[in-house]
Amino acid sequence: MTQSDATSVQEYIESVDEDWRPIVLRLREICLARLVGCDEVMAYGMPTYQESGRVTIGFARQKRYLSLYVSKQGVLDEHRRSLLGVSLGKGCVRFTRPQQVDFAVIEELIEASARSQEPPC
Repeated sequence: MTQSDATSVQEYIESVDEDWRPIVLRLREICLARLVGCDEVMAYGMPTYQESGRVTIGFARQKRYLSLYVSKQGVLDEHRRSLLGVSLGKGCVRFTRPQQVDFAVIEELIEASARSQEPPC
């Protein structure tokens, strides 16, 4: 999947390949439950959760992986040890297989993002 032209998060999710769709649905559920006060919007061709117009969390199904974008770098840095074996960037977690997604870690990462006073980059 390349950058999506979906106009809603639901439309985006429906366009995700079948193997990854349950993962994306669960990510959405976690974000909606934990990122209280954030707006769910399509931005940059992906679902994003924004506070005051700035992206806190986003996710996108790419051709070879699923990316989880964490815009509070300190939060991601605090959780790097919990994400061993997963490709990590400065503000991105890349899952190459659905089995790699550990929702307990993801929930903690998203909850920490919600609690953090660090401004999104």
